[in-house]
Amino acid sequence: MQNFYILKILKSYGKEGRVLAKLLIDNEKILQRGKKLFFYYKGEERFFFLKGFERRGGKSYIITLSSIDSKEKADSLKGTYLYIKKREKRDEENITGYRVYDVKRGYLGKIDFVEKTFFLKRLYIKTEEGKEIILPWVEDFVKGIDKKKKLIKVNAENLI
Repeated sequence: MQNFYILKILKSYGKEGRVLAKLLIDNEKILQRGKKLFFYYKGEERFFFLKGFERRGGKSYIITLSSIDSKEKADSLKGTYLYIKKREKRDEENITGYRVYDVKRGYLGKIDFVEKTFFLKRLYIKTEEGKEIILPWVEDFVKGIDKKKKLIKVNAENLI
Protein backbone atom coordinates (compact mmCIF):
# COMPACT_ATOMS: atom_id res chain seq x y z
CA MET A 1 0.00 0.00 0.00
CA GLN A 2 1.31 3.46 -0.86
CA ASN A 3 0.82 6.75 0.90
CA PHE A 4 -1.03 9.47 -1.01
CA TYR A 5 -0.36 12.89 0.53
CA ILE A 6 -3.36 15.21 0.37
CA LEU A 7 -2.97 17.95 3.03
CA LYS A 8 -0.28 20.00 4.73
CA ILE A 9 -1.17 21.64 8.03
CA LEU A 10 -0.07 25.28 7.94
CA LYS A 11 -1.08 26.51 11.42
CA SER A 12 -3.71 26.35 14.13
CA TYR A 13 -6.98 28.21 13.56
CA GLY A 14 -8.94 29.51 16.52
CA LYS A 15 -9.09 28.13 20.04
CA GLU A 16 -11.12 24.95 19.39
CA GLY A 17 -8.30 22.91 17.87
CA ARG A 18 -9.04 23.49 14.21
CA VAL A 19 -6.19 23.90 11.73
CA LEU A 20 -5.60 25.75 8.49
CA ALA A 21 -4.38 23.31 5.86
CA LYS A 22 -3.38 23.41 2.20
CA LEU A 23 -4.84 20.84 -0.19
CA LEU A 24 -1.93 19.28 -2.10
CA ILE A 25 -3.97 17.85 -4.97
CA ASP A 26 -6.51 19.25 -7.43
CA ASN A 27 -9.39 17.00 -6.37
CA GLU A 28 -11.22 18.44 -3.36
CA LYS A 29 -13.76 15.59 -3.51
CA ILE A 30 -11.21 13.51 -1.64
CA LEU A 31 -12.14 15.42 1.52
CA GLN A 32 -14.94 13.47 3.16
CA ARG A 33 -16.16 13.55 6.73
CA GLY A 34 -15.12 10.42 8.56
CA LYS A 35 -12.15 9.75 6.25
CA LYS A 36 -9.09 8.34 7.99
CA LEU A 37 -6.06 10.66 7.54
CA PHE A 38 -2.65 9.27 8.44
CA PHE A 39 0.50 11.09 9.55
CA TYR A 40 3.85 10.36 11.18
CA TYR A 41 4.60 11.44 14.73
CA LYS A 42 8.07 10.72 16.16
CA GLY A 43 8.62 8.08 13.47
CA GLU A 44 5.37 6.29 14.23
CA GLU A 45 2.35 6.15 11.94
CA ARG A 46 -0.84 7.53 13.51
CA PHE A 47 -4.20 8.74 12.22
CA PHE A 48 -7.08 11.16 12.71
CA PHE A 49 -10.61 11.09 11.41
CA LEU A 50 -11.66 14.12 9.37
CA LYS A 51 -14.57 15.59 11.34
CA GLY A 52 -15.16 18.65 9.19
CA PHE A 53 -13.72 21.02 6.62
CA GLU A 54 -14.52 24.42 5.23
CA ARG A 55 -12.95 26.05 2.18
CA ARG A 56 -11.20 29.37 2.82
CA GLY A 57 -10.15 30.23 -0.75
CA GLY A 58 -7.78 28.68 -3.23
CA LYS A 59 -6.52 25.42 -1.81
CA SER A 60 -6.81 26.52 1.84
CA TYR A 61 -9.21 24.74 4.17
CA ILE A 62 -10.09 24.95 7.83
CA ILE A 63 -9.97 21.37 9.04
CA THR A 64 -11.43 19.75 12.15
CA LEU A 65 -9.72 16.51 13.20
CA SER A 66 -10.70 13.92 15.77
CA SER A 67 -8.95 14.23 19.16
CA ILE A 68 -7.59 17.73 18.39
CA ASP A 69 -9.61 19.90 20.75
CA SER A 70 -7.26 22.71 21.80
CA LYS A 71 -5.08 25.39 20.25
CA GLU A 72 -2.01 23.76 21.84
CA LYS A 73 -2.67 20.42 20.18
CA ALA A 74 -3.37 22.16 16.86
CA ASP A 75 -0.15 24.20 17.17
CA SER A 76 1.86 20.98 17.57
CA LEU A 77 0.69 19.82 14.10
CA LYS A 78 2.15 22.77 12.16
CA GLY A 79 4.00 21.45 9.09
CA THR A 80 2.50 17.95 9.36
CA TYR A 81 1.54 16.20 6.13
CA LEU A 82 -1.64 14.13 6.16
CA TYR A 83 -2.08 11.22 3.77
CA ILE A 84 -4.46 8.46 2.86
CA LYS A 85 -3.61 4.89 2.01
CA LYS A 86 -3.79 3.99 -1.63
CA ARG A 87 -6.65 1.64 -2.46
CA GLU A 88 -5.89 -1.99 -3.15
CA LYS A 89 -6.57 -3.45 -6.57
CA ARG A 90 -9.83 -5.32 -6.96
CA ASP A 91 -9.43 -8.82 -8.36
CA GLU A 92 -11.79 -8.15 -11.28
CA GLU A 93 -9.62 -5.22 -12.37
CA ASN A 94 -6.31 -7.05 -12.05
CA ILE A 95 -4.46 -6.83 -15.37
CA THR A 96 -1.00 -7.56 -13.96
CA GLY A 97 0.79 -9.94 -16.30
CA TYR A 98 -1.15 -8.88 -19.40
CA ARG A 99 1.00 -8.49 -22.53
CA VAL A 100 1.08 -4.98 -24.00
CA TYR A 101 1.33 -4.33 -27.73
CA ASP A 102 1.78 -0.95 -29.37
CA VAL A 103 -0.13 -0.56 -32.66
CA LYS A 104 3.08 0.55 -34.46
CA ARG A 105 5.99 -0.88 -32.44
CA GLY A 106 4.54 -4.28 -31.60
CA TYR A 107 5.25 -6.08 -28.34
CA LEU A 108 6.33 -3.76 -25.51
CA GLY A 109 6.31 -6.10 -22.51
CA LYS A 110 4.14 -7.32 -19.65
CA ILE A 111 2.29 -5.25 -17.06
CA ASP A 112 4.31 -5.50 -13.88
CA PHE A 113 2.23 -3.17 -11.73
CA VAL A 114 -0.84 -0.93 -12.00
CA GLU A 115 -0.76 2.30 -10.01
CA LYS A 116 -4.15 3.76 -9.22
CA THR A 117 -4.79 7.14 -7.67
CA PHE A 118 -8.09 8.89 -7.34
CA PHE A 119 -7.73 10.60 -10.69
CA LEU A 120 -5.18 8.61 -12.70
CA LYS A 121 -4.19 5.04 -13.45
CA ARG A 122 -0.70 4.16 -14.74
CA LEU A 123 0.60 0.95 -16.26
CA TYR A 124 4.14 -0.09 -15.34
CA ILE A 125 5.35 -2.32 -18.16
CA LYS A 126 8.49 -4.47 -17.88
CA THR A 127 10.21 -5.01 -21.25
CA GLU A 128 12.07 -8.17 -22.21
CA GLU A 129 15.30 -6.19 -21.70
CA GLY A 130 14.28 -5.46 -18.10
CA LYS A 131 13.49 -1.78 -18.68
CA GLU A 132 10.37 -0.12 -17.31
CA ILE A 133 7.83 1.79 -19.41
CA ILE A 134 5.15 3.84 -17.68
CA LEU A 135 1.98 4.59 -19.63
CA PRO A 136 -1.16 6.42 -18.51
CA TRP A 137 -4.41 4.44 -18.63
CA VAL A 138 -6.19 6.95 -20.84
CA GLU A 139 -8.83 6.27 -23.47
CA ASP A 140 -6.76 8.03 -26.15
CA PHE A 141 -3.86 5.58 -25.69
CA VAL A 142 -5.56 2.28 -24.78
CA LYS A 143 -7.03 0.88 -27.98
CA GLY A 144 -8.29 -2.50 -26.85
CA ILE A 145 -8.25 -5.23 -24.21
CA ASP A 146 -8.56 -8.95 -24.84
CA LYS A 147 -9.21 -10.59 -21.46
CA LYS A 148 -9.13 -14.13 -22.85
CA LYS A 149 -5.69 -13.65 -24.43
CA LYS A 150 -4.59 -11.33 -21.59
CA LEU A 151 -3.35 -8.61 -23.89
CA ILE A 152 -3.79 -4.87 -24.24
CA LYS A 153 -3.28 -2.81 -27.40
CA VAL A 154 -2.05 0.75 -26.97
CA ASN A 155 -1.04 3.65 -29.18
CA ALA A 156 2.00 5.00 -27.36
CA GLU A 157 3.47 6.84 -30.34
CA ASN A 158 4.10 10.15 -28.56
CA LEU A 159 4.76 8.63 -25.14
CA ILE A 160 7.78 6.38 -25.65
